[in-house]
Amino acid sequence: MRYFPNPKFEKTGKRKYDTIEIKHLAYAWLAITFAFANVLVKGETGASFFGIGSYGGMLFLEYFIISGIAVGLGFLFHELAHRFVARKFGMFAEFRASIPMLIFAVLLSFTGFVFAAPGAVLIRGKPTRRQNGIISLSGPLSNLVMAVLFFIIAVVVLGAFGVVSPFISKLFLYGFMINTWLALFNLIPISLLDGRKIFRWNKLVWGLTAGFAVILFFLQTGMIRLG
Repeated sequence: MRYFPNPKFEKTGKRKYDTIEIKHLAYAWLAITFAFANVLVKGETGASFFGIGSYGGMLFLEYFIISGIAVGLGFLFHELAHRFVARKFGMFAEFRASIPMLIFAVLLSFTGFVFAAPGAVLIRGKPTRRQNGIISLSGPLSNLVMAVLFFIIAVVVLGAFGVVSPFISKLFLYGFMINTWLALFNLIPISLLDGRKIFRWNKLVWGLTAGFAVILFFLQTGMIRLG
């Protein structure tokens, strides 16, 4: 999330502008979905996309779908939450992908690691510290809401019907895990991350939000051990 007094993209016109934003969201969604799927497959098979064979190809497709839902929705709602709240405050906001960072994320995934910094919501305006904090909070908060929803659905569905299928179980587990991780990462109070702006605005709000994210993190750790 970045602020600009007069960003160039504002001049493109509403319809073309919206089309550009949709394309940038799609680029980022596909890139981070591939990156996370690549890492998950590598963690299970020891091989990445180009060395997984026919069985690994089907496994990659499975993880690509899971990542597209779990990571894609988490990323989408995170960025759109920033955008929605900024616009509620009367500011002009749109998402723009960072192509170099998307390429870096994809290449890094072949090593078994993911660095998800797909882009940012560009905002025109000068928000107050409170507005800045609330806009920043909306992103991680959306991930925490999604993590809780994945967890509740998992408890209800798996509790009522048992293990429906490995695919469904993985979807719920990774949906919970990845959204928790995204929230926790973005709440780190450093550099350009959301956590720094929230911390500067209201340390209590930051502490409560980060504390809840930590609780979810340890809860998912327990779920993995039980699994």
